[in-house]
Formats: sequence, C-alpha cells, structure tokens
Amino acid sequence: MSIYYYDRVVLSKKITVHHTITSITVQTMNEQCAQAYVNLIEQLLACTDDEELNNILQANQELIDPEFLQVMENYATGLE
Repeated sequence: MSIYYYDRVVLSKKITVHHTITSITVQTMNEQCAQAYVNLIEQLLACTDDEELNNILQANQELIDPEFLQVMENYATGLE
C-alpha cells in the first residue's frame, strides 16, 4: 500500500512540474507572439508606400489572424 501511495505522490509531483513548465512555455510563447504582433504593427505604421506595406504583409502572413486584429485594435486605442 505504501508503494502505491509513493507512486501517487511522485505522479502528482510530475504532473505539477509538467503543468508549471507548460504554463511557463505557453506564457513565453504568448509573450513572443504579442511582441511579434507589436513589431508587425510598428513596421506597418512606418511604411512609406503601398509596395512596402504589401511586402511586409506578405512576409508576415502567419501572424495575421483574429488575435493580431485584436492587438492592432488595442494598439490603436493606445495611440488615441
């Protein structure tokens, strides 16, 4: 019986550690993604012509999603 209990404790600790690492990884990825969104917005704001704008959009298609649009709206609100 004590071996089973020990196994449960070890498993519980492993799950907790895995959850913590996963949370940190997700948070880091979210922060990286948010920073990529802001970088893209700032690049777009600095554009001087349509060709440059189109090139930046083409090069960053993977970032253009509903979350990007939300970040863009929040960014624009901060500029007001």
